[in-house]
Amino acid sequence: MRTVLKEAFDDTIRSLAECQTWYSSSIDSSEVFLLWVCDQLLTQNDPQWIFQPLRASERKYLAEEVGINRQSISGKPPEETVEMILKAVGLPPGQIAGTAKLVAKWETFEERIRVGDGQSVASLARQLAERVLRVLLFFYGGKIFPTMLKEMLESPGSLRLPRILQEALTDAEAESQITNALQIDGWADLGFLNLALRKLSARLESQATTLVNANELNILSSKEQETFNCLATALQAYTHDRPSSNAEREAALLSAVTDVKIVLRTMIERGSMPDYGVVIECCDTIFGKSFVVRCETRCRRLLAEVPPGLGEEILFVSSTTRDWARCEWSSTPWAIH
Repeated sequence: MRTVLKEAFDDTIRSLAECQTWYSSSIDSSEVFLLWVCDQLLTQNDPQWIFQPLRASERKYLAEEVGINRQSISGKPPEETVEMILKAVGLPPGQIAGTAKLVAKWETFEERIRVGDGQSVASLARQLAERVLRVLLFFYGGKIFPTMLKEMLESPGSLRLPRILQEALTDAEAESQITNALQIDGWADLGFLNLALRKLSARLESQATTLVNANELNILSSKEQETFNCLATALQAYTHDRPSSNAEREAALLSAVTDVKIVLRTMIERGSMPDYGVVIECCDTIFGKSFVVRCETRCRRLLAEVPPGLGEEILFVSSTTRDWARCEWSSTPWAIH
């Protein structure tokens, strides 16, 4: 930033920070810049704060200074360019998509269906529903209770196992192979994920399994499973050629999408839907091993017997919503949304 702004660096950075309560003209401008960056990282979920000191024409020079080829950002919107810059300098993503954005997406689906955009929403709703269920199956089955998931898949009942899971079960390291399979795209459809997650949830419920909040774990109830079944049924009118259902299909899809949104809110409120974040601090404290995770709306300090690594992207559930709460966590290859 100093190289791009040259002699204007000091005045520009001080003008951005002078309204802050901590600011003093006696602080060196380099430290002012550091503290200003800290404020943005801890309080902002719009990554374009990084462009505040710059004119629009100077953004490409900043990208070049951090090692990004100018051709690679040509034509890209500012939000993509800034995410590339943050990654290049080792800072966490500018936007974190957690449970709040998840619910907001389903609200957007409702609005789009009401204005006649059901065809586009159908495809997106299927993808997002599959992502939600896969995240839950990965978190609880693949990471927190892998033995329970393996035992469920060994006695699947009416659940038809895809070949990838059949092969994983024959491996000497079956549990890790199942977890790896859940991270592979393309084979797990909405119907399979919905039934598999309900079967795992039922097993955990039968053993009165608890997590850090001491409540009996209920990942997906039978009523919630039926809600996702209704969504799958509503989506069939868009997947297959059924002219006779064209008049009613948007109403059915709207109803199903609204019900899924309500289910997601319920799961979030009871603490069974893990949130997503990026770890920005790890340390030992008098209360135990703690870490700070940057989430969608704020940063949280949590406790764990074995904390995640610095910069790791995680899914987590905590005993309560306040800082210093105990948590269960796992690494993740995807954000919630």
